[in-house]
Amino acid sequence: PTAFFTWFTQLLDEYSPELAEAIYRVSPVGQFVWWVVPAFYLLAVVVTFEILTAFMVELFLALKEEAELAEGGPEEEEEDEEGGLPQEMPILAEMQARLQNQKLHAKVATYPDFQRSLKREYAKQCEDGEE
Repeated sequence: PTAFFTWFTQLLDEYSPELAEAIYRVSPVGQFVWWVVPAFYLLAVVVTFEILTAFMVELFLALKEEAELAEGGPEEEEEDEEGGLPQEMPILAEMQARLQNQKLHAKVATYPDFQRSLKREYAKQCEDGEE
């Protein structure tokens, strides 16, 4: 058990050709056992590390998305229900209809952070106006 633990710990640390050489020299079937060390290192250590890294990245992205949804609150849900169109679009369409043959040039700022902060400030101003 102690030898296996030492071997396993050394493989987790890094690949060492000395371990493969030592196993080759002391084993009665050295040629076959020599391939065990690199094979175990490649299969157990490298593949496991890649799988764990991939799951950690997916978990991080999922938690980040949940945190952003929790931070945004119901404001983002309202945007999704409206199809993601900014609130200015219906107003601009109405103004364009009133202008008939004239042209209306407008640039809509669609930066999500700016939109959220603008909505919060507008809500604060409305609450202050009611009081």
